[in-house]
Amino acid sequence: MLVSLLRSAAVTLLVFCPPALASAQGIIMPGAGAVNRSMAGASTAVALDAAGASYWNPAAISALPHNEVYFGSEMIYADTNLSSTVPAGAIGGIFPPDTRSGTTNSNSGLGTLPTIAMVYHPDDSRMTVGLGLFSLAGGSVNFPGSATNPVLSPNNPPPPFTADKSIGVGPIYASAMAFQIAPLLSMQLSDRFAVGVGPTIDVVTMGLEPAFFVPRDDANGDGVANFPAATNGRPFWGGGYQAGMLYAFNEDFGVGFSYKSPQWFETLKWNSSNEIGQAQTARLGFRLPSILSLGFGYSGIPRTTLAIDVRYFDYAGAAPFGGPLVEGGLRWQSIFAVATGVRYRVTDKCSVQAGYLFNDNPIQDPVTLFNIQMPGINKHALSLGSSLQITRSISFNLAGVYAFRNSISGTILEVPGTSVTLDQDVTSLVAGIGVKFP
Repeated sequence: MLVSLLRSAAVTLLVFCPPALASAQGIIMPGAGAVNRSMAGASTAVALDAAGASYWNPAAISALPHNEVYFGSEMIYADTNLSSTVPAGAIGGIFPPDTRSGTTNSNSGLGTLPTIAMVYHPDDSRMTVGLGLFSLAGGSVNFPGSATNPVLSPNNPPPPFTADKSIGVGPIYASAMAFQIAPLLSMQLSDRFAVGVGPTIDVVTMGLEPAFFVPRDDANGDGVANFPAATNGRPFWGGGYQAGMLYAFNEDFGVGFSYKSPQWFETLKWNSSNEIGQAQTARLGFRLPSILSLGFGYSGIPRTTLAIDVRYFDYAGAAPFGGPLVEGGLRWQSIFAVATGVRYRVTDKCSVQAGYLFNDNPIQDPVTLFNIQMPGINKHALSLGSSLQITRSISFNLAGVYAFRNSISGTILEVPGTSVTLDQDVTSLVAGIGVKFP
């Protein structure tokens, strides 16, 4: 039973990167590029630059009024804390002899995530092509071991935790980067209606220690079973597809819709070993959820563009995220997200943007323990940015995003009186350059 439950925590490790990246919407990045991020990712019906037009709706690239290449990067800092408490006598009425409680910060540092996008519209053609290289997720989690924080007590813990070695799993380290390559093709079927399609190609690199999805063993016979590491791997590949439409009711108001399929990955494998160095292979399979997006855009106010997107993330239907704990799942729920953004052109060369993102939390309180490596729990995020036209063809874009602190709490393996709490806020700085070309 415990092994099956801990296997679900392994999937959390696998996609741990959202603590330093997504900051909302579970594990999916809310947007791409400084302009799009400053508008909370709202771009299903609005095309303001190559990155934003390419990320959520392949049909939106038809609405971009110029050819453009975008280069940018996002720096992300996540302040993540894990707290746990085991009251005196909680285990068998004997252990621990006194209450153990502690709070530990994940020293994961500053993450950097790139974005590259290109949109090209051939002369006298109804076709527009695009290419995006987007960061789906990335960063690290680095919880040290702790003699006072029960969940992070070492695998071979000192008293009083030796009586129950199933609680302590620290220290915990994970590092990963996930990218998506998205070729796009959009066709303007009429003056008001465009459709777009394209495949998605994904690649993930990561290292995990310990690897909770591998049953721990006591090969050296010391009475303490440990999990192996999953650090000797390679890039892992996956993919899917996306499709969308964009319809303009008039010059000021439009609507967009897109569907991103589940992202199917090959089985992830690492060369590992047990306690006495015997070779073994760690394996894990997973996929990312499908996403439905509906967006509206309005530009009838002078110098102003308004955008709103409503999205649905089918985490419950994407194994192992929505699966039961006993089968290695994380018991996530599907969620909705609402992104709202506004852009105001101060002058012909300068604009300011602002946005607000709200989403449900896919992680329910009772399964807090099994998501300690992915506290993608933020529900509210504010963003602000500015764009400056340096020359006729070059623009510089800057944005700041703050996901407000949120927390969830549950018990430790359903032991009465115990608790485990995750809390986190995320700060991002996004910068990019757009280059228009003939």
